[in-house]
Amino acid sequence: MSRRRRRNLPSRTRGEPRPVSHRAGVWLATVSSVVAVATGMFTLRDEVFPEESGTAGAMSEVAYRAGVGEVCDELNDAEEARRRDDRQIARTLPHTRGDEMAQRDLLLDAARRSTARSSHSLERLSGLRAPEGVAAAQRSTIIVWQRNMTRVLGYIERLDRATDRASLMKAVDRLSRSRTVLARDGSRVNAGLRRLGAESCELDPPVVAKAITLPAAPTPKPKPTATAALVTPRTTPVATSAPQAQSAHSFSPRINTPSVQNQSQNAAPRDGG
Repeated sequence: MSRRRRRNLPSRTRGEPRPVSHRAGVWLATVSSVVAVATGMFTLRDEVFPEESGTAGAMSEVAYRAGVGEVCDELNDAEEARRRDDRQIARTLPHTRGDEMAQRDLLLDAARRSTARSSHSLERLSGLRAPEGVAAAQRSTIIVWQRNMTRVLGYIERLDRATDRASLMKAVDRLSRSRTVLARDGSRVNAGLRRLGAESCELDPPVVAKAITLPAAPTPKPKPTATAALVTPRTTPVATSAPQAQSAHSFSPRINTPSVQNQSQNAAPRDGG
């Protein structure tokens, strides 16, 4: 049986690179072409859509300001809706005298609607990818906005737990004590939005509405007793004290629906609105 003769191949010295086969060369050329095409596409994208490039994925300044402007427009609409709610409360409250739960529900529903609108606007602002130059200002505005939201949500929680006039008055009193800080931080929210949106943010000037207060509690009628009828009336005058039935809650703080960004919260009320 004859042995297969080995072909004499040229010997390679140690360290000499192995020659590339034809198939490998075609594969490398194809990969190089794909990489070149992809690089050209990314370069074209960065030139046509600059907001899509960058390490942080920030929006362009023009697009960002337009987004903030939409938030400002939404807040203008929310403020108008809040004032409509307050006008409805002012018309309805006189018919609820003595019905603390009906009064509580009026205030609670209006505050919940106002907070829901403000929360939606806050979410829109938080979703905008701020350019590097205003990113810190956006974060500061969001923090102050959230702080005011927490205060109003606390008022809503106290209203939700109110079961009588005393607890209702406590909730209203706590709101009254918070109006100064609500106004201060509301002014900061507005200033932050104007800075972020520049000419795109046109917030309406605040409207100071007429103060709304809870109706006075009904005066309890004295119940005659059997012993009182048998007592002979005195002829000498007896000193009388001022009535005490409503002394604790004769006057109610303002119950106007709180606003997260309206800086007129602590302004003196005037007629109108």
